[in-house]
Amino acid sequence: MAAEINSQLENSVPSTLGFEPLTIIELRNRWLGRHEDVRRSFLSTISRYRNATEYLIRFLASECRHLVDAFQLIQPAPSVAVTLSGTAPGAN
Repeated sequence: MAAEINSQLENSVPSTLGFEPLTIIELRNRWLGRHEDVRRSFLSTISRYRNATEYLIRFLASECRHLVDAFQLIQPAPSVAVTLSGTAPGAN
């Protein structure tokens, strides 16, 4: 496995263990493309999946907006240096 990862790094190929951030829409498009090109699913099945996932995306965009806003509020606070006495350095 290490040799495989080294080879991928040397050839600038994405690692199989790597992480690539995707939007939900890009993930959906890749998933639908896989069903169409690789799995050769029936067109009616792909259409059903496309409609269902479109509904999910519209629902998330309209009903779950507050979850995205709330997530942005949960960012780590900037670090503040504190001495062992519990006060900021230089505040005596």
